[in-house]
Amino acid sequence: MKIRIISALVGLIVLAVAIAFYDTIIFNLFITALAVIAIYEAHHAAGLTQKHLRVTLYCALYAVLLLLVPQGREYSLPAVYVLVVLVFAYILEHHKEFTIREGAYALLMGIALPTVFGLFLLYRDKLGNEQGILYLAFLLGSAWWSDIGGYFTGMLCGKHKLCPEISPKKTVEGLLGGLVFAVLGNIGIMVLVNRLAAQGIGYLANPLTLHFGRICLLTPLLALLSVVGDLSFSIIKRTYGIKDYGNLMPGHGGVLDRFDSVLFIAPAVYFIALYLPIAF
Repeated sequence: MKIRIISALVGLIVLAVAIAFYDTIIFNLFITALAVIAIYEAHHAAGLTQKHLRVTLYCALYAVLLLLVPQGREYSLPAVYVLVVLVFAYILEHHKEFTIREGAYALLMGIALPTVFGLFLLYRDKLGNEQGILYLAFLLGSAWWSDIGGYFTGMLCGKHKLCPEISPKKTVEGLLGGLVFAVLGNIGIMVLVNRLAAQGIGYLANPLTLHFGRICLLTPLLALLSVVGDLSFSIIKRTYGIKDYGNLMPGHGGVLDRFDSVLFIAPAVYFIALYLPIAF
């Protein structure tokens, strides 16, 4: 437990430093690094990096183009086309040991992961600094408050297993506790972000009007999506017989172990910002 807490605090400090450079290339570098590491972890879990590292490098280059190169997202469609051609060319070259199944998994992770991590940058580029940070906090809070609440509620009073064959430690009680904790946590963090904005701290220059009704209604839905994401990446670990995707954060695992619940929420938060905003 001590290692988990220290590791989490270090991770939060690194995240806070990255957000301090939110409107600079440093934040882009941070998000790109997360995406590249996540691709490596996903491919490594399936044994691809040991024998087929070239495919991982193709996907990593796609992530760099999408997230780090100026106007890289404008070339995402032709870049995906080139990536698909390269991976299928590799399948043809190594068809005896690199099958369509492995190629499809490599492409799924190579395209989906940088696309979703790219939404962290899209919040800023489309919504502006104040709302971008607010929705990023809403995103992370919906996943991580739910995870924290689910962990402690399940530990204290969890009796009914949620998905014992996929994630034996998750319980129905933990799920419900996580939903409540996520709502309370999100209300608190939204108020905090807005008070910082009222004081003109950093990029938070303009206070926003928060729609707390929508925050309370949407947070449980996002928290449920975070559980789906967590379980989805857990079943991948089960399939390939691994405990964690990596050991970047002792006690927490790798990037995918920490961000698996976030990945399924990020697109939903972007659509919320466009069509059902929580701040004006």
